Amino acid sequence: MDKVLVIKNKLLSLRGNIFIYDENGEQVYDAKGSLAFFTPKYTLSNGNETLAEIKQKLWSLSPKWHVDSNIGRFTVKRKWFSWTRRYLVIGGPFSGAEVKGNLLDLKFTLRHLDDEIANATGKVLTLRDTHNVTVKNATPERQLFAAIMLVILQMEKQRDSSSSSGAD
Repeated sequence: MDKVLVIKNKLLSLRGNIFIYDENGEQVYDAKGSLAFFTPKYTLSNGNETLAEIKQKLWSLSPKWHVDSNIGRFTVKRKWFSWTRRYLVIGGPFSGAEVKGNLLDLKFTLRHLDDEIANATGKVLTLRDTHNVTVKNATPERQLFAAIMLVILQMEKQRDSSSSSGAD
């Protein structure tokens, strides 16, 4: 059965907190960022239990994140030389999975081999980033994997917006 998740950034958050709700508006996950300078890190939890730690590797040719989660350890690497955001998962149970976005960062598709795990659509003209994510055949593992990938997308989007605003 499909499950809809809604991901939102917390307004005016120094650490970039991200909340993920179900279709009924109940909070399912929350991701909290740390203020670490050398290794930006997010912790994804569902209340009291930590489900994943996502650490960005800073000194690499392309953006890269190391994930240690309840579904395994894996690395997510952004592909360069693409008109849209594209990410590849290396290792873990979803090795070979790929996220493809569109030009405006409003739609994303998460696929593992020939299986579509999730697709996301963003809302335009909102005060904070909001994406509705449909997880196909939602098992707890697929839902957690989709949440991890969406936190990574938000981490990079926040990094891109802060670096572009600092360049002005």
